Amino acid sequence: VLQPGPYKACLGLVNAPPSDGDFVLLPDVIVSAHSRPPPPPSPSPPPPPVCSSRIGLHALYSATNGAGWANSSGWLSASDPCDESRPWYGVRCKPCDDGRGRKPARLELGANALSGVIPKQLGCLTSLTYLDMSRNALEGHIPTEVGRLESLSGPSSALHLHENSLGGNIPREIGALSALGSLTLDRNELSGSVPSSLGDFGGDECVLTLTQVRSRRRISACVCWSHPHPL
Repeated sequence: VLQPGPYKACLGLVNAPPSDGDFVLLPDVIVSAHSRPPPPPSPSPPPPPVCSSRIGLHALYSATNGAGWANSSGWLSASDPCDESRPWYGVRCKPCDDGRGRKPARLELGANALSGVIPKQLGCLTSLTYLDMSRNALEGHIPTEVGRLESLSGPSSALHLHENSLGGNIPREIGALSALGSLTLDRNELSGSVPSSLGDFGGDECVLTLTQVRSRRRISACVCWSHPHPL
């Protein structure tokens, strides 16, 4: 079937093998009437994961057996974690910098029967100035995402993970928290060396407390090392 219009040279139609259907001849194009339609375009890549305080708190609850906590009042409820009328246990909030709403500032879950691993989504809680998950049954590695908790800054800031069963190396990313007030990691099952990045801590009040696993030799000193020290 030929459509009206000017055409260029035969386009190879004369020597083409017999087909299983008619051909529609268009300018510069020969298309089989029985050709399959072109494949659909490839799907767009998924958007990057969203990170928010609520996502971080939900992930922490799920990864540390929240149903078995000694106190999980308010957690996973529809209320905002910073709703003062329906608070989430252990979550303390402060006003947002722009004055609109509130955001988590302290997470106090020490001795609350947490078990399991610390999820990487902990790094979503970037507004925290104080984090205590000591005296629990946490295991696995300390996630590198703790280095994203940039608000852990100032003399009163702290990261307390002591008296758990955490293993592996101390992540060097913790060294990014250069103004952290206190870091306690003693009474765990950590191995390797104290990263030299911890020497980036600048404040005189910054204290790293560790306990050597085998000899139980306690170390408590201002972090100002320039070379890795073995545990």
